[in-house]
Amino acid sequence: MAPDDVLAQAIDGVADGVSLNWRVLQDRAGSDEERAALEWLQVLGRIADVHRSTDEIVSDESVMTRPVEAGTAPADSAEAWGRYRLVRQLGSGGFGSVHCAWDPELERHVAIKILHQQVADDRLKQGLLREGRALAKVRHANVVQVFGVEAHGDRVGLCMELVSGETLSDALRTRGLMSHREASLVGEDVCRALAAVHRAGYVHRDVKAQNVMRDTDGKIILMDFGTGQDVSGTRRPRDVVGTPVYMAPEVLDGQPASVQSDIYAVGVLLYHLVTGHYPVEGATVPALVDAHKTGRRRALVDRRPDLPLPFVQVVSRALAANPADRWPSAGEMLEALGGLRGEHADDGDTWPWTIARAAGVVVGGVVGVTLLGMVSSRYFNVTLGREAFANEGLRDWLYWGAVSLVAPAILVLMVLVGLAVLRVALRLLLRLWPGGRRLVDALPHLARRLGLDDLETASAAALVTSVGVLAGACWLVSPQLGTLIGFISPNIASAPPDRLVWLSSQFEGEHENYRLAFEWASIIIVAVWWMVFRMARTRRLPLNRGMLAAAAATLALTVFLLDFPFRLLYQADFEVVNWQGRQCYVLGARVDDSLLFCPDLAPPRNRVVRNDDRDLQHVGSTLNPFGHASLSPTERP
Repeated sequence: MAPDDVLAQAIDGVADGVSLNWRVLQDRAGSDEERAALEWLQVLGRIADVHRSTDEIVSDESVMTRPVEAGTAPADSAEAWGRYRLVRQLGSGGFGSVHCAWDPELERHVAIKILHQQVADDRLKQGLLREGRALAKVRHANVVQVFGVEAHGDRVGLCMELVSGETLSDALRTRGLMSHREASLVGEDVCRALAAVHRAGYVHRDVKAQNVMRDTDGKIILMDFGTGQDVSGTRRPRDVVGTPVYMAPEVLDGQPASVQSDIYAVGVLLYHLVTGHYPVEGATVPALVDAHKTGRRRALVDRRPDLPLPFVQVVSRALAANPADRWPSAGEMLEALGGLRGEHADDGDTWPWTIARAAGVVVGGVVGVTLLGMVSSRYFNVTLGREAFANEGLRDWLYWGAVSLVAPAILVLMVLVGLAVLRVALRLLLRLWPGGRRLVDALPHLARRLGLDDLETASAAALVTSVGVLAGACWLVSPQLGTLIGFISPNIASAPPDRLVWLSSQFEGEHENYRLAFEWASIIIVAVWWMVFRMARTRRLPLNRGMLAAAAATLALTVFLLDFPFRLLYQADFEVVNWQGRQCYVLGARVDDSLLFCPDLAPPRNRVVRNDDRDLQHVGSTLNPFGHASLSPTERP
């Protein structure tokens, strides 16, 4: 047979699921390259067999759900396998078939998974024998009890307790999707089982809905250790086994299975139980590998927006692409799932904490608004030279802080509405233009290439962006900012007229541009860090405290620059009076005196007069003093 015919036969056999004698094909190969290609095709064939077993693992569902009558021996005509009598076949998969068998020595029914002859080579036999001996020592309520491994002729079988019930795959088909509470309880039991298996020194490697049983008493039991391996990971790198849609990306890439790859499979299981889908899907194994490498995965919250965020966070961390970002152990994931029951308890158990958190938010908001009002008022009084004539307290500061935030709040509301409309429009566009989906799917891949899927890198990028946005806003309004800072010394009473005129309504457009620059800067900074916080909460990872402090300082400075000139720019209307034949403005008053600002006086323009001064006449109107004709309104700073 020609070498090309050997490869063609192998490719056709893998595609059609036909049993092949790989040793014979290797002997007939004409070169090392062809033998290497055959080795890869053999690995691909095994993966394809396991992938097909996703839908074929149970060929007779009724048998799995019908209890076996205890102590009833089969007829003598039943097929023998060693000392056992095979009663009936329960299921069949890519590596073997599962049988209900009778053990005449112990007079009980057992389940035996017998490997198919074509995969029962010496290496797999020895590995399964070692595994069976180790797993036989595992005693846990959520782990199927393994009695041992036996070999008869050229076939090997794993003997275990017979569980009557249904697989989670069957439960999904008959009862529909699970709630997050039910899935959490299932996840807890699976994590308990894995913790026991990992403690024994093995990883399961094939956690999936078909391998988790719910017995007739409702207990969750982890089944099928036919693909398990020693935690030491001594297998050959190309010996990839498992169910591809449940396999961690590093395992699909050829790395050894580990505790973290089992954790990933539990995440896929929980995702599947509540959605009926998988986070990463593909019609073929290469398509799955490519989807992992390019970051094409559907977030759990996109499929089930109604799920509570704590549950989504636990599952999302289990599904992290980087093994180091997953739960370190099954025990820690178990604790996280167990904590969800407290977070989703009845309102009677959580309402004190809810009230406390709400009160904290309200108090924090009031304190923040008051501080903003205090900053704006302090700048206003200093620049006008009216500190001794302004009797203001906490109530006044709270008022001015709240008033100063009205316009930014309206802008934020408009942005949120605009984003909602944009999201709806984008979804409609993607439906009308399927090609646009490729652009959207490319974004996670781009983020990964830039390293933004790493929390530390994303935090550093957010900090750089925040500082850059703040610097850009300061650069855009640098003339206005310089003018405002210059009013502190000398203050308005002694400042040149051409600088004061900028405070008049004639330059209201520039005032608006100044505010908008820092309003948008604040919105962008909050949006950038919101994405970082969401990533951290989803992965349950802590943020760098230094970066958090720098981010808080950047945002605080942005809000300070936005708010400090508010009263001077928008609330500078004062009572008009006539004093000694001049039009002046009352900047403030105390018991016997008033502070006047007279624009046409030589600096300093402020005067303190007694309230009973005969030259003081109240006009009864209020105006902005910086639009006075003597301040040269045609000039600008």
